[in-house]
Amino acid sequence: LPIARRKSLQRFLEKRKGR
Repeated sequence: LPIARRKSLQRFLEKRKGR
């Protein structure tokens, strides 16, 4: 899997977690 995609996914999860 592309690292760029993983970084984007992690940022998305972090933003959702930081509700």
